[in-house]
Amino acid sequence: MDKNIRKEILRKIKNEEVAMKPKWWFVLKESLLRGGWIVLFLTGVLLMSLTVYFVKRLNPTELWEFGSLGAEVFIQDFPYWFVAGVIIIFLSNVMLLSKIGENYKRNIRILGAWVAVLTIVLTIVFSLISR
Repeated sequence: MDKNIRKEILRKIKNEEVAMKPKWWFVLKESLLRGGWIVLFLTGVLLMSLTVYFVKRLNPTELWEFGSLGAEVFIQDFPYWFVAGVIIIFLSNVMLLSKIGENYKRNIRILGAWVAVLTIVLTIVFSLISR
């Protein structure tokens, strides 16, 4: 069975039924993947920074002094959509990063850990800059 497949593939190559993709195709694909990852990563950092900003603006320590009414206000005004967006973008980042270059060989948990650390560090940096 293996030799039949091999002969069939060699026959198709000789008869030019199989066309090779040019080098620019792979370079373009890799460049677009990398650019897309950078844009998606920065979007996630921005969304996480906005979440931190809105939580600071709500000032939960001041709201908790009002008891259950303050807790209710905090829970109602918490930016849940931003947090959901950060989680979706984080998962998309990890999946996209695993398709770039040699990253398919790496464990996806390690890639996720690196993306999480980079996102948190950049969020802290942006939060400190925006004071």
